[in-house]
Amino acid sequence: MSYDTPDSLTIELSAPCVSESELIDSLIDQFGFPRLYESSWFGFREHLFYDPGIKTPKKLVVNGFSELMRNQAQVASMLRSCFDEYIEDNPDRTVAYE
Repeated sequence: MSYDTPDSLTIELSAPCVSESELIDSLIDQFGFPRLYESSWFGFREHLFYDPGIKTPKKLVVNGFSELMRNQAQVASMLRSCFDEYIEDNPDRTVAYE
């Protein structure tokens, strides 16, 4: 089975998220992942690492990261940790924070 994977994907974090689980739900929706796991960092990582060659683009742009860092530093750090680990395991992928 073949999947169309875009070369890049822009994730929007600028919409106000009331809770950490809402942010994770938003990320799962923006990536187009199925809802297989709970709304947690563990569940998001399971999606991200499940089949990265098929489900994730080569370039990821994260808009609104600096605002998230100002308003929810711990949540922003968890998100960055997920993407840092992803890049470490997939050196052909990039993440840009805007």
